[in-house]
Amino acid sequence: LKNTKLLLSNYRNFKEYSINAIYAAEQAEDIIEILDLMWDPNNRSEQIVESIKKSAVRTKIIMTHIEGMLNTYREICEKSKNPTDMRKYEVLYDRFISDEPHTIDEIAKKHSIEPRTVYLDIDAAVNVMAVLIFGVDCIFGNKRNS
Repeated sequence: LKNTKLLLSNYRNFKEYSINAIYAAEQAEDIIEILDLMWDPNNRSEQIVESIKKSAVRTKIIMTHIEGMLNTYREICEKSKNPTDMRKYEVLYDRFISDEPHTIDEIAKKHSIEPRTVYLDIDAAVNVMAVLIFGVDCIFGNKRNS
């Protein structure tokens, strides 16, 4: 659950990173010159570009997976006969995913619930997202870190 909350808490940052990642050699030329001066007089530009590229690709893969699981969670909530399920999705979305971050109090007011209920909804939604993101590893693996 810790990793799921960490992923969701950083969703907006990951999204910006994956959109703005610079990893082509021609894009990173100036950055590489500065890094070379700072770290190593030998030319390590290819290694640096490859490392940045791998990080950008991994982040994009993770973001695609998270977005797919968010869509799956939304669909599950839309089909649910329990109206609070959709609220839990919306609370999670407002807190971590929407372009504009919302405070707990703003979310509580929007949904006409107490701030404590917002926290409970977030915890419940994160539990579902953990299973969707990590699959069976969330259940049988290290539960504390999922």
